[in-house]
This record gives sequence, C-alpha cells and structure tokens, in this order.
Amino acid sequence: MEMLAEDVRFTVPVSVPGLSPVGTGRAEAARFFSYLADHHRTTLTIKNVLAGGATIGFEIRAEGIIDGRSTANHLLLVLSVDVDADVVTSFREYLAWPAGLNDISTGADLLG
Repeated sequence: MEMLAEDVRFTVPVSVPGLSPVGTGRAEAARFFSYLADHHRTTLTIKNVLAGGATIGFEIRAEGIIDGRSTANHLLLVLSVDVDADVVTSFREYLAWPAGLNDISTGADLLG
C-alpha cells in the first residue's frame, strides 16, 4: 500500500459492497484490495506490458475462483506514476469482457 499516493484515484469495473467503483485515497483502495483478497482466489499472469511516460499498462489474464465460481478473464490495468515521488497516483482496471473471454458454448478460452 505504501506504493500508492495518499490521494490515489482509482476506477474499477466491479461492484464491491460499500465502495464506489470510482474511489479516492489510500484507505479506500485498501478496503477494495481487502475485499479482493477475501473473495478472489485467482492467479494473475502478465501477458503484455505497455509503457509511455508516466503511464504503464499491464494486460493480465486472471484465472481462478471468484465468490465460489470458476473464472478466466483478461483485463488491462493502467497505472499513472509520479516518478519523482515514486508512487502510483491513479489506477484504472478494464475488463476485456464482463464475463471473461470464454466461448459460452464450449468454455474454450478465445485468447488462449
């Protein structure tokens, strides 16, 4: 959590009880990550890294169990960094597809 600026801003595409999908502050981000730790049992694999200036993007594959259900998703996590202060000033998460990129009829992963 020390890597996050005290006034970090974030946007996430998930509904977390008691939290808005648009948040501000290290304490609110900590509540979001705490929820994830309690409800998500996933393995994250970085597929690609995109960088330009103070912005870094990670294409990630997430596989595992979320709230008792098996899942396989692709997402993009975008971080903005204050290079001088060495902290993340904002992060945004984008799902590639709300239910993951699985072929509904066969369960096959469309991206591999």
